[in-house]
Amino acid sequence: MPRAKGGPKTRQRRKKVLKQAKGYWGGRRRLYRAAAETVTRALAFAYRDRRAKKRERRSLISRSSSGVTTSVPTWDAITSWK
Repeated sequence: MPRAKGGPKTRQRRKKVLKQAKGYWGGRRRLYRAAAETVTRALAFAYRDRRAKKRERRSLISRSSSGVTTSVPTWDAITSWK
């Protein structure tokens, strides 16, 4: 049985990874193996940081809404200070 050397599916998969690696520098853009590692890492960071961004915004909202009722002066009071 002949060995499978990579037909259309392999080529499609590699082209997809290299397309995602657009904008990277040097071999990270041109070489499949380096590009695949970099793209995988970038996607992992993107997934992690999307959740971190939401977490940060939720904490800011809760902090500002709790502060509004207690210690934050009104806009009129801030603008009237000299």
